[in-house]
Amino acid sequence: KATISAFVSELALYKQKLGRRQFYQFQNISSVETDDGDILAYCQHLEALKKDFKNRFQDVLNMIIPD
Repeated sequence: KATISAFVSELALYKQKLGRRQFYQFQNISSVETDDGDILAYCQHLEALKKDFKNRFQDVLNMIIPD
């Protein structure tokens, strides 16, 4: 549960960084010319991936694990 939750959080962080054009975590993107349309497409893909993960793993994410 922790791993899936962390990955979903990272996807949101990656989207935020891309939207701000902070490419230091994305070295392949930083080495090529990108326009706003490209960045928007990447952000939309990350958002779709995040939603898909939350949907596919909702049973795991909603589990209550006792201490």
